[in-house]
Amino acid sequence: MTAAQDWALRHLPLTRSALARLDTDGLQVALDMDRSAAAEGLAAALAEAGVTALWGQDADVVIGAAQVTINGTVHALDATALGHLYAIEIGLGQAAVMALLDITNLQIAGRPVGVIGYDPAGRSIAAHARAMGARVTVIDADPVAAVRALHDCHDVGDGAAVRTVDVVFVTSARAAALVMAHADHLRPDTLIANTSPHVGPRNFADLNPATDVRAHVTEHTRSDSSCIKLIAQGAPLQTAAAQGLPLEGRDVLFALALSTLHHRTSPDPLTAAERDVAADILTHKT
Repeated sequence: MTAAQDWALRHLPLTRSALARLDTDGLQVALDMDRSAAAEGLAAALAEAGVTALWGQDADVVIGAAQVTINGTVHALDATALGHLYAIEIGLGQAAVMALLDITNLQIAGRPVGVIGYDPAGRSIAAHARAMGARVTVIDADPVAAVRALHDCHDVGDGAAVRTVDVVFVTSARAAALVMAHADHLRPDTLIANTSPHVGPRNFADLNPATDVRAHVTEHTRSDSSCIKLIAQGAPLQTAAAQGLPLEGRDVLFALALSTLHHRTSPDPLTAAERDVAADILTHKT
């Protein structure tokens, strides 16, 4: 076992609790995810429990970054309130903001940052960007969402406010369309960072051809010869160009996957799994 695997293994207590409940006799699990430290820790935990872990292969059970497939049935791990809490409301903001810093080496303290959309994903991103010292402007056409952002101590603007920031976080296809509508009027060298799994390079296909600036950053020249920059070619930066969710969040999702497998004969295995993992969280936090 490598030092990284050993470290990750020691930081996956919920995963190990879920494995302790599972009948692992003859079990094979395929892992469909990047080989991050957390994923290597999961593989080590499976091996410790006597489970064969297969990378990039097929099996009756396939654990992905956000879902588990059991005999062809897909269970979305963020479909439960608990999974959504750790994958989106807590984990996404930290993962996205830290990915931005890691990829660009940018200092965002005091820098104007825009977040388009104030759904749970947008709230998480805005909170973490503000915690890093950024001056956050939230752009959301829903007046109730805008009021909520205002009371969370963020600035609020209309669509044109995207022209006043140095970094813009995209949280949906609608947000990507707004960025593209204002692409010719963004500040020179504005960084566009997508966080939504439902948005990808196709949403930014109308930008001029790219020039590589550094790993995971491309530069797109506009008609006035100025440039804007796109991270990970428009793929979700927290997974395409970084380590993904914080280890605590990955631990919850791994545990949900394994507990769902344990409850696979239940009427709603994902809900039953959520109860088990929530109880484990309370046990480990007290």
